[in-house]
Amino acid sequence: MVQVESLKKNSDFKKVLKEKKFHSDFFSVFAAKKFIKLKNKNALSISFVMKKKIGNAVKRNKIKRRL
Repeated sequence: MVQVESLKKNSDFKKVLKEKKFHSDFFSVFAAKKFIKLKNKNALSISFVMKKKIGNAVKRNKIKRRL
């Protein structure tokens, strides 16, 4: 099973941005697999980037939380 991990440091974001990318009209998804020993589980790092034409910051953050 893959555990989803939230990114907290700027260096973590930079590492993820260099890995897999998916772009659509309204948002971009960046993902990277990190094989860290977390009780024999794999960790998956995901970053969602929303475009500003979606709405204000509150609306964009609400969409990111639901994703």
